Amino acid sequence: MKKLLSLLLALLMVFALAACGGNGGGNEGGGGDDDVIKADLVLVTDAKSVDDKGFNQYSWEGVVQYSEETGVSRNYYMPTEQTTEQYMAQIATAVKGGAKIIVCPGFLFQAAVYDAQELYPDVKFICIDFAPTTEDYSDSKVGPNTVAVLFEEEESGFLAGYAAVKEGFRSLGFDGAMAVPAVKNFGYGYLAGAEYAAKELGLAPGEVTVKYSYTGEFAEKPEYVTADQGWYTDGVEVIFGCGSPRNSFEAADKFNATSDHTVWAIGVDTDCSDQSEYVITSAMKNLAPVVHTLVKSGYETDFPEGGNTNYYNIKDDASALPMASSKFQNFTQADYDAIVNLLKTDEAFRTSLPTGYGNGQPNDYVNAADYAATLELVVVDVVKE
Repeated sequence: MKKLLSLLLALLMVFALAACGGNGGGNEGGGGDDDVIKADLVLVTDAKSVDDKGFNQYSWEGVVQYSEETGVSRNYYMPTEQTTEQYMAQIATAVKGGAKIIVCPGFLFQAAVYDAQELYPDVKFICIDFAPTTEDYSDSKVGPNTVAVLFEEEESGFLAGYAAVKEGFRSLGFDGAMAVPAVKNFGYGYLAGAEYAAKELGLAPGEVTVKYSYTGEFAEKPEYVTADQGWYTDGVEVIFGCGSPRNSFEAADKFNATSDHTVWAIGVDTDCSDQSEYVITSAMKNLAPVVHTLVKSGYETDFPEGGNTNYYNIKDDASALPMASSKFQNFTQADYDAIVNLLKTDEAFRTSLPTGYGNGQPNDYVNAADYAATLELVVVDVVKE
């Protein structure tokens, strides 16, 4: 059913961040004939830097891994602007350089790949966290030389909520950006994980509470930092910053600078542990192994995924918490391994996790309040839908 929802998700999912890198080379703002570097395997970034700890960097790790394993030449191109025209220019330059596979991380590439997959039918495109669409979102098409990769965010959201309650937190927060399916999936999964842990621990109804809100945009603003500080002041112990997590990180930093007790934040998409000492863990889309698998497929098995939108989940090791960098004191590696094993082996349980597509399926919910009403133990205060 989820594969049938790819068009809707492509239209709505404006969430993914991006990152980039090079292999001793790489072009920043390239696009002309003089900028061409010969390479078989290319990543085009979304104009962010090579070390931004986002989608580009972790996608690049998968590219580098395959390149180092096989000797396939690699390169990256970093546009000067986040525009379809710039992305098309970088793709054109990569093709001139002999690119056979081009990896494009993040939703900003939707319109560029929609056109490029037809302009360059002999090149294979890997779309990370989006499906190609037109500029006006009137059409979505995954060409036979293209694979679109989407993630089941509710799983890593579940892991984060579960770990938070098992760690000992009882007052949680969810600070989402726009209420698009990807953000809602993370949020609903977070609530489901908290509920499951509360049941395991035998907690009483209402012993775990969650403040739940969306800002309405992907933005870092002082007012959002202030709002999260207010939650901490009101007793919230940990906030899952989903979409624009630096708001929550900054709020935790500021609160802890003057407080006699420590509060925490949870990162999203990638390992955010280096962005604040108070990031206790991150609800990750594990990009590197997914990109590596798809690149390997493109070179070695004639790209069988071409023409499809594929959802990656915990069974592909695509959903995870970064336990090595997490700062848990009570939630152990054994605890983590046990819940991951449950999700991997109990298909009925895994696929029952709540999602935010709103298509009328049994586990689809349009609003957070709708899902919160189904919970038995966790009490959710929906501050803003």
